[in-house]
Amino acid sequence: MRKLFKRGLPIWRLFVVLLLAVGTFTFAMFQGGIVSWTIFYVFIPFALYAVLLFLFPLSTVKVHRDLTQRYFKRGEELVVKLTIQRPSIFPLVYVVVTDEWQESERKQRLSRQQKLLFFGLNKEVTWTYTIPELPRGSYEATHITLEVTDFLGLMKKRQSLKVHSTMLVYPSTMNLSFQTFEVEGMQSASSSLFKSLSDPSSIAGVREYVEGDRMSLVHWKMFAKTSMLMTKEFERKSANQIVLLFDPRANHAFEDRVTLVASLAENAVKSGTTIHFQIIGQEDQVERIEANQHLQQVLNQLAKIQPILHTDVFRHIKLFERKSSVPIVLVSGFVDEDLYEQLMKGNGLSKTIHHLIVLADDEVMSDQLRQQVQTYLKRGIVIQPIKHQQFAEVFKGGGR
Repeated sequence: MRKLFKRGLPIWRLFVVLLLAVGTFTFAMFQGGIVSWTIFYVFIPFALYAVLLFLFPLSTVKVHRDLTQRYFKRGEELVVKLTIQRPSIFPLVYVVVTDEWQESERKQRLSRQQKLLFFGLNKEVTWTYTIPELPRGSYEATHITLEVTDFLGLMKKRQSLKVHSTMLVYPSTMNLSFQTFEVEGMQSASSSLFKSLSDPSSIAGVREYVEGDRMSLVHWKMFAKTSMLMTKEFERKSANQIVLLFDPRANHAFEDRVTLVASLAENAVKSGTTIHFQIIGQEDQVERIEANQHLQQVLNQLAKIQPILHTDVFRHIKLFERKSSVPIVLVSGFVDEDLYEQLMKGNGLSKTIHHLIVLADDEVMSDQLRQQVQTYLKRGIVIQPIKHQQFAEVFKGGGR
């Protein structure tokens, strides 16, 4: 019903224009005099333009939307250039152009841009606008709306033209220093995560020192006890691998968490580490990241992900622990209650887990969180509460 009313509105406006024209003519005929006829003759050009505007087919207008690029990172600026072309030089006095961007899935509005353009006798007019500080997500613009009106506002027409454009805004990333750091006076419990992962071997035993062995491989503790030079022997690990789990539950630091996960994945690929990435709750999407093309698939996921309310973190961790002994990095926004309860019951976690808790910049660590962190550390499990400004040094510092 509403659509029918909108479609019929120009016809109603045309009727009003014609009624006014007839009314001014009738007034001049019966009233007579120069004033009455002047009103009629002055109104006629406006009425005639309103009728011609009603007959002008807005559907013949062509609109193009040009983007500087289609892929962005969070915080970057979008520049859009609209080109409006018409086939004739019929004068369009006032033209309001509206362009709207919205999320591809949830259809929430990102930006609504409007501009009043004066065509005059020009066949082509351009308009450039910008959207600063793009938020992460997948966005689309499907239509450009034109609304034209006459001098007096008696005639108005509206036409929505299909012009489909899309863009994808990836999470922002940063370079990470793969060492540990101290959070609010609390010593983080790990040596360099990526350094330890990139070390392809572990100690298997010792043997007598042979001339030519590197001094860095000498077992100095054994030498102190026996006064004999012994060389450490290592066993090769199958590969440099890591499981990266992302807890997508909603909290104030969700966007910062996405940034950290994207940065971890990007920097791990640079260091030659193979990543098994999974968003908890999406069991059918386990991405193996070994090269840039795999990383791109993960960044596509992270660009579109939305926070959820519930998921089973403990089950996912135990599932990966049963599959292999590959170290697990869990990125979340808080200590999972079920995970903590299982830990307290003694159904503990492997010490190969690195639990990163991302806090909002204005968030203060609660006493409960401090107690939970201390419990993790006492059981030899790495847990690090961090904030956005600390991401660049997320693994900076000393040992357990």
